[in-house]
Amino acid sequence: MVLTKLGSWRLLCCLILVFALAPMGCGDDDDSDPDGGGDTDTDTDTDTDTDTDTDADTDQSHTVTATITVPTDFAATPAVLTAVFLTGLPPTPQNVAGLGWPMPQATTGMVINATTPYDYEFEAMKFALPPTEELTPGSYYIAFTLFVEGGGWSQQTPMPGVDYAAMVPTMQNVGSGLLELGTVPLELFTIPDTDSDTD
Repeated sequence: MVLTKLGSWRLLCCLILVFALAPMGCGDDDDSDPDGGGDTDTDTDTDTDTDTDTDADTDQSHTVTATITVPTDFAATPAVLTAVFLTGLPPTPQNVAGLGWPMPQATTGMVINATTPYDYEFEAMKFALPPTEELTPGSYYIAFTLFVEGGGWSQQTPMPGVDYAAMVPTMQNVGSGLLELGTVPLELFTIPDTDSDTD
């Protein structure tokens, strides 16, 4: 799969402002808590026949996997990895539909370097604070950004020449089953020289 650099740094700036405000501990497991519903005791016998299959399909319907790689000269310390779903191009805030959840952080075990790719598995969620609903099934572009120490995460904007990014150039069908993107090679984030917004 051929990937290109994310073409609009302004979009990333907007997205990181939202990501920085998003609560990281928003995963509530109340629905799956076996102690929360005493009435389900009688249904336990039939769960193995039909409910188990349905649950497995539901769990996979919005799951996306990607093997994230960095250049061979990568020597930075990773901080946060993000994934964003876009309804179309150019990548403007109006085209942002969802985000990948969870967002892995180095402090919670994310390891990626020039010889060790990161196997990223995430759920496609609607763009909200916090993300609590699955993304509406459909076709989307998917953009990735890897923020590193000394980069733009603390300033809530990606830093050219420091952070890393990539975007899948073709739309992907999300929400109809497990989506395997394969290898996604990140590149050093730069501001394109072709910007027409010059004074």
